[in-house]
Amino acid sequence: MPRLLIKFTSQQNQIFEFDEAITIGRGEDCSLILPNVSVSREHAKIHIIGEESIIENLGSQNGILLNGERLKPNERKELSPRAEIQIGNFTLIYLSNSQEDNFYRGRSVLYLPQYNPMSLQGNGDATFKLSAKEANSMLREKNLINNACIIDSLGKKLYPEANPITFGGKGAMVKVSGWFTNGVIATINWDGQKHILTKNSGLLVSVQVNGNGITQQSLTINDQIKIGKTTFKYILDTSS
Repeated sequence: MPRLLIKFTSQQNQIFEFDEAITIGRGEDCSLILPNVSVSREHAKIHIIGEESIIENLGSQNGILLNGERLKPNERKELSPRAEIQIGNFTLIYLSNSQEDNFYRGRSVLYLPQYNPMSLQGNGDATFKLSAKEANSMLREKNLINNACIIDSLGKKLYPEANPITFGGKGAMVKVSGWFTNGVIATINWDGQKHILTKNSGLLVSVQVNGNGITQQSLTINDQIKIGKTTFKYILDTSS
């Protein structure tokens, strides 16, 4: 049966399985309850028509992004395997019942816990409506935290999301080449709105963004990063 991989900042990913139409929202009567004030009481619905799953925006003004594109109120779109749905502060990854969809970004989803809204620290009872500007800003940030990645010269991708990634030699998560690159040379962190590249140590090691040496800098899409002699690019990837 189809599944949704549910991602919520600072919480373990969880799985929600369904075999019939479901409503998604903050309200207690919804099939899939997302307990956060960024979600409308009835936000979206997924219809199952034959082998297809169709998502519908139930008129929510707080917004829905499907693979980075906004759904208008009451608009419907077919869900493709590993389609990304952003609803408020939640990201839902649609997984079909195919063997390939037992994995997401190279990791098995079979051992993830079943979704339990009680495990999330939400705010389900408040009445809350985002302004259009606030909703757009929130959805852009969620798109960035979920899909921004670091790609090296060999095409290997790393998704920082809200987790720090360290670069350098011994003790670093990502190894770089060059002289004096032992230890942690640089770190990428999420500050709540954007990814920040910080040079941690190594006076003799250069950390550059777009050819300019930095000590700390906010990253923007398509930035070219060079740490020691190793190059990376910061991109927005929605292909997974």
